[in-house]
Amino acid sequence: MDTSLIVPGPAPASAVWLPVRRPFTPFFILVLSALLLFWLGGSLLQWLDPVAAVADTGVLSLLLLALLCLVVFMALSLWLLGLIWPVLNDYRKYYFQKNFKTLLPWQKLSFYMASFFLLLYAFICCMLAVF
Repeated sequence: MDTSLIVPGPAPASAVWLPVRRPFTPFFILVLSALLLFWLGGSLLQWLDPVAAVADTGVLSLLLLALLCLVVFMALSLWLLGLIWPVLNDYRKYYFQKNFKTLLPWQKLSFYMASFFLLLYAFICCMLAVF
């Protein structure tokens, strides 16, 4: 077969791989349900307990607002991480799990605790700035 006649060019449309985007990711559903719960929280509490005072719904609203802020903070953090460092975002998607499994147990625990407490500290700082 004479390969000199084969001209390199783009792949045919049937060979092009396109990523499948799910319209509703689990994180989007979590944000949507947190917003819905925050919006309907007071009415839901008064429906469950008809003698609930206004202060009870206010306290419930603050708890739901804190949950909503945490979810939005996590979503914005992941989005900004992917926007600022696309290479790091690709690493998180494709290689992090494989590399994490090769760590020793004390390294895994140290990484987990550090990331958890740094995220908690950042969330508390954001909450202090809001309130």
